Amino acid sequence: MQSPIDLSNQRVKVIPKLGELKRSYKPCNATVNNRGHDIAENVHPCVGYDLELHMVHLSGDLNVKYKIAVVGLFYKIGQPDAFLSKLTRNIMSMTDRKGERKMGVIDPTEIKLGGKKYYKYMGSLTVPPCTEGVIWTINKKVRTVSRVQVKLLREAVHDYAEKNARPVQALHSREIHFYDPLSHLEDTKDEREFDYFKRSEKGPQQWGELKKEWAACKNGVMQSPIDLLHRRVTVIPKLGELWKSYKPCNASLKNRGHDIEIKWYGEAGSIQINGTYYFLNQCHWHSPSEHSINGKRYALELHMVHVTRDLNVKNNISVIGLLYDIGAPDPFLSKLTRSITSMSSNSNEERNLGVIDPTEIKMGGHKYYRYMGSLTTPPCTEGVIWTLNKKVRTVSREQVKLLREAVHDYAENNARPTQSLNGREIDFYKPGFHTRGNA
Repeated sequence: MQSPIDLSNQRVKVIPKLGELKRSYKPCNATVNNRGHDIAENVHPCVGYDLELHMVHLSGDLNVKYKIAVVGLFYKIGQPDAFLSKLTRNIMSMTDRKGERKMGVIDPTEIKLGGKKYYKYMGSLTVPPCTEGVIWTINKKVRTVSRVQVKLLREAVHDYAEKNARPVQALHSREIHFYDPLSHLEDTKDEREFDYFKRSEKGPQQWGELKKEWAACKNGVMQSPIDLLHRRVTVIPKLGELWKSYKPCNASLKNRGHDIEIKWYGEAGSIQINGTYYFLNQCHWHSPSEHSINGKRYALELHMVHVTRDLNVKNNISVIGLLYDIGAPDPFLSKLTRSITSMSSNSNEERNLGVIDPTEIKMGGHKYYRYMGSLTTPPCTEGVIWTLNKKVRTVSREQVKLLREAVHDYAENNARPTQSLNGREIDFYKPGFHTRGNA
């Protein structure tokens, strides 16, 4: 029962009853130790990928036969790994030096799995004494690490261990189990009511057939999102500047599975459209953007959802949409990084954020598009007043990655395809423009 092994798909058996991997980590004092052959936390190059991280767990239960469980994470060359970035200085200080150094408090929740699918098999330690009876859990999601980070780890250990990966071992008829929360073999209730996979039975093309209450997703004529094609746009000066009056208010952060939501409780302020006040209720993100401008989709889109309290108003939902391209980090998201990180992959968990000021969500421009549409997720309710800010703001790749990894695997790309305009008008407000014309 030696490790490592080749996780060949031909040998894998899907076992739905395995269930999601339950983890409950918390910050704790830690040390970094150069053991010559590796840098604890046992990071080393693996066969097929550029790096593998081993998280070693021990049971204190004397009645348990298998006392060691290891979670393995694969990495390929790409964006730097955020957790390793925080350790760079400490690892550099240990290069070619055996010994242990205190690091202070380290939060293991910052080691991101980024997915719920995993392999499980019985194996061994991958270094002498190669003790067997180790429960291995290998996360299927392959994360990224920079070349510089891999080089750092290789240079820190002794020369004999720069490539410190043991060859794959014979399987010897062992079973490799696999857990997939979206498997059709799932024998428990599927929490996923819809997804974003193009050819899925629950994908965007099928939303309108999944529930009768969702019929608008298929039969609606004012659906969102749309392509904001400039030749279809008419400048309407009388729209005027968007009136906003937000204020700090208590809020919570929730992982809804298909997106990450901030929900305000109490008076977070409002916007005014056609004399009606719409009060800020929540905001959430989609990646890539759902709306496009002249056919171009952006890296991220934020929706600020407002609801009116006037029961006599027909169109009671108004959404402000903000588009983001890759560039400098978004300051508002930067303040939420720690909270979002701690909630990664924990569906339906809601966490108090304290007071959140919606004025910190910057629009950065006065020009906007306006059209009548719908919610972009089931039930695809129509009669939603959409206001899309023309100014495209910036967000870092790391922030987009954070939001994608926090949600479930089926929603990493949680953007509904653009819908037919069906003769609808797209209005555009441009300050200082006093005659009708094209944008």
